[in-house]
Amino acid sequence: AAHPEWMMKFGGHAMAAGVTLQPALLADFSRAFDEVVSREVDDALLDHVILSDGALRADEFTLALATLLRDAGPWGQLFPEPLFEGVFEILEQRIVGDKHLKLKLRIDKQLIDGIAFFVDTNVWPNHRASSMRAAFRLDVNEYQGRKSVQVLIECMEGV
Repeated sequence: AAHPEWMMKFGGHAMAAGVTLQPALLADFSRAFDEVVSREVDDALLDHVILSDGALRADEFTLALATLLRDAGPWGQLFPEPLFEGVFEILEQRIVGDKHLKLKLRIDKQLIDGIAFFVDTNVWPNHRASSMRAAFRLDVNEYQGRKSVQVLIECMEGV
């Protein structure tokens, strides 16, 4: 730490950090933090890159495959859960909760439910989009004792 005297307590792990400061030092800490980040963090590191495991065939959207992938974990930082890509026809789309988009999708002749969490409600639902390109994970949806396959959408765009 460049200024250990500023820190009353600190801790964390590889993916998180915490620090307790005296309130009077917050502005100095913020300036020093910004200087280090601007010096050490390359703009390319901040680019959002999606690495896909490829597309699934329509007949691969099954509860059996979703269960297999769920049970194959644990997934983690250096061993991420498989992320797939595909183009879906949008049959239905609506907001549930405050910012979650519930979708009824079709790929070839296969119908599939989808959910995207914390969407920009100024963009979605997008009723001008009849289809979407998405990066997604297969998921087992359990609701009222019934299990079904769904896609958890990580990133999407209307096409």
